[in-house]
Amino acid sequence: MTLETRKYNLIKLITGLEDELLISKLEALLQEFSDGDSILMQLNKPMREKLDIEQLMKEQNYQHPTKEESGGTKSKNFNVY
Repeated sequence: MTLETRKYNLIKLITGLEDELLISKLEALLQEFSDGDSILMQLNKPMREKLDIEQLMKEQNYQHPTKEESGGTKSKNFNVY
């Protein structure tokens, strides 16, 4: 059963309801889920408006490795995991 079919079936079930308390509970439940999504979307923002690599390096006191630390080769082979 496709998502669209399931939605349509829910609509048919809801329109057939006569119990106002049950409808109120369904409204509250659906509102709770939609509010949760909007809260998550509000939290989904970058920490900074602009990413400045130089500033990050200063903040983290990053030092480029020396030739001895990097093995002394000029090879540009990088291990990517």
